[in-house]
Amino acid sequence: ETAQTGGTCSTPAEGYKLDGSNNLVICPSNCKVCANKDSCSECARGYVKLSNAQTCTECAAGCATCAGTAATCDICTDGYYKSGSKCIACSKSEASIIGVSDRASCAPPASGTGSVLCYFMNSDVIDPDNKSSLSTGVIAGISVAAVAIVGGLAGFLC
Repeated sequence: ETAQTGGTCSTPAEGYKLDGSNNLVICPSNCKVCANKDSCSECARGYVKLSNAQTCTECAAGCATCAGTAATCDICTDGYYKSGSKCIACSKSEASIIGVSDRASCAPPASGTGSVLCYFMNSDVIDPDNKSSLSTGVIAGISVAAVAIVGGLAGFLC
């Protein structure tokens, strides 16, 4: 991201700016683009520039990007889902939505009530003591159904 020509910086990296004398200036904390060392023009991801502020404020917990205020979320981080303008932890139960723990990605139920929809678990390890996994009878039933469907398709196509 930086280019050096004869020992001088010609293109500063994000969070830096060249002043009128081609000196490298460090932008304020969490600032992506600045006018000078004290004034931020554009904030880094996860931060927002509040109206008339010269610095950046961190977005609310679970909020990857926010706009206008720290609590107005545009995009949620992993482990959160969007509800209106805020991000809710997958594990948190709120109103008529039931949270589910240990999820890396989730969404609210389409109906607005019930458990959150889980996309990914935080752990790929299967607990052998987990009694909520599918029983051998269910697995056998699924296997028989799969064989019947494949057999039916083979007979239909041949």
